[in-house]
Amino acid sequence: MICRYNETTDSPACSSAFCPGNGDYLRLRFSRKDLYYSYYMSDDETILSNFKTVDTSISLTARLSTYRGTISDSCLGEDALIYYEVNYTYSISSELVAFSTKDILEVGIAERSNVDKYSDAGASASGWSFNMFYGGVWFSHTQVVYISARHNGSSTTSKRLFTTYAGEQFHGQLKIFINTRRNEFTVMHDDLKVYVFEDVKSNKMLCPVFGVYNPDHVNVQLKILNSFNFSMYPW
Repeated sequence: MICRYNETTDSPACSSAFCPGNGDYLRLRFSRKDLYYSYYMSDDETILSNFKTVDTSISLTARLSTYRGTISDSCLGEDALIYYEVNYTYSISSELVAFSTKDILEVGIAERSNVDKYSDAGASASGWSFNMFYGGVWFSHTQVVYISARHNGSSTTSKRLFTTYAGEQFHGQLKIFINTRRNEFTVMHDDLKVYVFEDVKSNKMLCPVFGVYNPDHVNVQLKILNSFNFSMYPW
């Protein structure tokens, strides 16, 4: 079951029309309140960016001061099986020298009470994240983009995705599966599995989180697309 932040799995509200767990379609959205104070979001809360676009604006109610992104408007219960898609667009504006890296974006899960203690969810023992980042190459203007799985401050895996150049715009899609009955968190990049986190659990409320980084070096935009809740089906 999936519940809004101010609900619990035992509350009447969570078993009524207010809980998206009652339907197959999960209207997952970003939160304008739980947004990094200098970042931008669309009015319908489906687009997050680290720069101003025609679709996004500053949120006057934004209250995050450390985490470079936002928290989902829905959090996870004990028997959640949810799926959602996130489209990303980014353009690198500055080149990096070899062996230096900059984060681009993140999709993750973290204890809600600890999200704003870290700039990225994977830095915490109570956070799990998939992060895209880029770095420079020796004697080249090429920038290499990677994706890694992070937890408790370390990367579990790091995969090279593609090469790019400053000024080139890239588009792609991340598909996210969260299974709290099996304590698993999976991400696919353009239909290829990146990694499966196991033993993803906490005695506190876990929520999806979304990060966009380094606006001085890269312009990033995330958009939530299809989101579905399969928790009510036998599995």
